[in-house]
Amino acid sequence: MWPRLGPLPTYGILYFGSMLLYFVVSWRIARRYELRRRVWIAAGVCYMLGMIFGAKLLFDLRHGGLDVTAMFQAGHWTRGGMWGGMMAYFVLAVPTVLLISKRSRAALDLTALAIPIPWIAVKLGCLANGCCYGKPSGLPWAITFPEPARFAPVGVPLHPTQLYEVALMVCALAVFAMVRADRWRGTKLMWFLILYGLGRAGTDFFRGDTEGHLLAGILSTTQVISLLGAAAAPLTLLLPRRRGIPAEPEIPVGDCDWHWSRQIMSVDFHGEAYEKASAHQKSWGLSLIRELKLRGNERILDLGCGDGILTAQLAMRVPGGRVLGIDASQGMLDRARRHEGGNLRFERQDINTLEYEDAFDLIFSNAALHWIADHRNMLERVYRALRNGGALRFNFAAEGNCPHLLAVVRSTMAIPAFQQQFEHFEWPWYMPSREEYEELLHASEFQECKVWLENADRSFPDLNAMIRWIDQPSLVPFRAHLREPYRRPFRNTVIDRMIRETRLGDGRYFETFKRINVFARKQSSADSSGR
Repeated sequence: MWPRLGPLPTYGILYFGSMLLYFVVSWRIARRYELRRRVWIAAGVCYMLGMIFGAKLLFDLRHGGLDVTAMFQAGHWTRGGMWGGMMAYFVLAVPTVLLISKRSRAALDLTALAIPIPWIAVKLGCLANGCCYGKPSGLPWAITFPEPARFAPVGVPLHPTQLYEVALMVCALAVFAMVRADRWRGTKLMWFLILYGLGRAGTDFFRGDTEGHLLAGILSTTQVISLLGAAAAPLTLLLPRRRGIPAEPEIPVGDCDWHWSRQIMSVDFHGEAYEKASAHQKSWGLSLIRELKLRGNERILDLGCGDGILTAQLAMRVPGGRVLGIDASQGMLDRARRHEGGNLRFERQDINTLEYEDAFDLIFSNAALHWIADHRNMLERVYRALRNGGALRFNFAAEGNCPHLLAVVRSTMAIPAFQQQFEHFEWPWYMPSREEYEELLHASEFQECKVWLENADRSFPDLNAMIRWIDQPSLVPFRAHLREPYRRPFRNTVIDRMIRETRLGDGRYFETFKRINVFARKQSSADSSGR
């Protein structure tokens, strides 16, 4: 093997390199789980402490007592003490991340998800060093250590137990991929402890350097501890979670720009966060698109296109036409432009200031127009933008939409600590009744006016799904209006109250959604000439 790379020991390079690798892996996991920087840094420090001091401590305890003076001698890592580093890591990391993170389930997952890749580096270091070697074997995959192997017997075919543990870590990664859905959040530590405990106990039957047997010489000390760890793994589901809101804001408030007046509304959303939180909006929009009767050559305008996913579906329906998606949010457009090309393009525009004339056969909007204050002005501009005979098809929030959220937000705004902050705040949503919108539409120049309501109640599958929806887009204007010291307390109060108001017995969270559907047509040239 390669015990040294130039003047440096290979084992030391990979052992300490695994610590750097841990920080990189845990940082990527923390970003995916929207965990704060302090969580993955704290977990990384715990890994370093465990792999240095935990491994040495176990070595000393197994060899007659603690030797503080030998704490920094490398031999402690290479002769049976290394798995003590993993034990010490979990003992340190699990309570630490639970203490400092409100997203306790995601933080627990991080402690397990970040281990396999660094551990593969460590075991490859063992292979290069010749430690943790296997028993003699006649199997085709047996390996032979040449001179100058430090620990393994030279020239004897051995079980590649170091590679067995590498394979075990690959299996752990595969299991993590299978349980990646939200419903498995918080269980990754349990699965890792079960898999590693059973796998390590099995691997030790092939180890040639095992020391200290228990149970009449059948099982080694390592096997007993590994099996006990696997048996106790389900208890991790009972670990106390920190009380409070189990999620951090998905985006910094600085990414939001909010301006509202009687005629112009502009809000800059975080496109990626919205895409993750808008499953129900997508469902409504796809239903609308399926019902459209299109020839395939229409020119279509999508008002409030958001992340562009539905706009791309419209473009697929009209291969001979053109589709334009507009949104006032640059964050949304940055996300939407991933779909741009062919007959589809996106522009940043304010719906309230449309200046098109006779340009579109269909003007479409899904789950956006309740953010528009002045619908009379909007309808006039939409009418001018349509060609003769063109139609509009809208779906947006109606009176009675999200009663739990609206009541919770209003009551939270009325708390004395926040009340003064909202003194000049204007309510961001327009949610009309069917009668109100019928009257508004009939007062315009449109024909074939139809307005109807739709019940679109939603059960969020878990708490994280509901919190993502609250964070983005619902609380964006409120948080952006508040000064920094008030933003997080306001948001956490809203979510805490929503949990109490919407939680069902099966772990889901229910909210009422009322949608208003609108169809109207601009008079055709034939109708116009007949008048």
